[in-house]
Amino acid sequence: MGATALLLAAALAAGGTWPPARHHLDPASPHPLAVAQDLQQPAPPSRPQAAAEVIVDIRFRGNYSLADELLRAAVGVQPGDPLTAETLAQIEQRLLALEGVGSVEILKRYRSITRSNEVVLLVNVQEQVAVSEKLMFLPHFTWTDEYGITFGASVATVNLLGMDERIAFPLTWGGERRAAAEVGVALDRAAVTRVAGGFGILQRENPHFELSERRTGAWLEATRRWRLFELGSSLTAEQVGFAGGIENQIELGAHAVLDTRQDEQLPRDAFYVGGAWDHLALLTRDESFNRTTADLRGYKTFIGRTILAVQAYWRGADGRLPDWERPFLGGARTLRGYDAGELIGDNIALGALEWRVPITPPVPVGLVGLNFFFDTGAVYDWGVPLRKAQFRHGVGAGVYFFVAFVGLQVDMAYGLASEEVHFHFSTGFRF
Repeated sequence: MGATALLLAAALAAGGTWPPARHHLDPASPHPLAVAQDLQQPAPPSRPQAAAEVIVDIRFRGNYSLADELLRAAVGVQPGDPLTAETLAQIEQRLLALEGVGSVEILKRYRSITRSNEVVLLVNVQEQVAVSEKLMFLPHFTWTDEYGITFGASVATVNLLGMDERIAFPLTWGGERRAAAEVGVALDRAAVTRVAGGFGILQRENPHFELSERRTGAWLEATRRWRLFELGSSLTAEQVGFAGGIENQIELGAHAVLDTRQDEQLPRDAFYVGGAWDHLALLTRDESFNRTTADLRGYKTFIGRTILAVQAYWRGADGRLPDWERPFLGGARTLRGYDAGELIGDNIALGALEWRVPITPPVPVGLVGLNFFFDTGAVYDWGVPLRKAQFRHGVGAGVYFFVAFVGLQVDMAYGLASEEVHFHFSTGFRF
């Protein structure tokens, strides 16, 4: 019998087929030799199942009036209980049902890498705040030569609506009588970080003309701040009553500020650079004006704790402004040594050099110091260049007090042109 016949007979006797199956054409089918080898080797040991997670500790954060024991009793679980897929949701529901709890965040943390089944629950609790606790009462007090003493208060709410907003209702009397409603909202956005607006009424007496001035209107502004730098824009619509007449006007403005001051009451080793532009449109007269402002300030500490402060300020218009919008010169806020509002014009330029000498150590209650200064300033009409403006100068000294939240300053100044001595009173420094 030939070799082929012998092979065929052997295959049929073994129950096989001819030709032999091509196992290498079907990757899913094991090769006969591989099957044989698997039968000869023991099966690999089965992987042990992970141990069930167990709660070993529960910690609470953020609560200040709700005791940990009260929260621990409300969660319904305790150390040693298993942690299932539904446990966290159940704990959150139980805590939210507890009176005084506003929001809950539960974080799951493992005790160690080697003991991954032991879980610590960190529960962040934000309590509900009563409306009365969100109210603030802020007193208001200012004193300037131009408008006299103004006093009053502001009632404000913080995050009353849950929008990180501040709503305020200021009410003042005296030199500047004002009633308003204001709201500001902080935003976490790239373009705008704060939006604010309001409406109200303001009545005061113009110190130059000694005539009553009444302003009623609304305003809106948006700002974007990067640490020390701020950009902003504003829109104001108001009705002005002055000297028996009424004018409706709209003002659109923009500003940019670079401010490194840490303490605005008594800054040191810092500078302030500000610029602004605004467009004023008088609707009744069908007139409009553009105004530009530049404000430069610097503060340097030397000779112990004394501070040298300097300012250069300019604000100019491109036309003859209405009387109620014209800046005036004289007084604690502009040029000491002259009567408040003594001079008036369309443009104003100011310069000041001050040496501030603290005479008491800084304490939380207050601070007392001396101030020596030199002022210069000019107001001039539209069409007159700055180089031809008539500058006036004043020199003097004073004492300042910072008590709690109020800064008071009393200055005695001598006008070099008027050859007169004037006393000036104000709250805080001019710059």
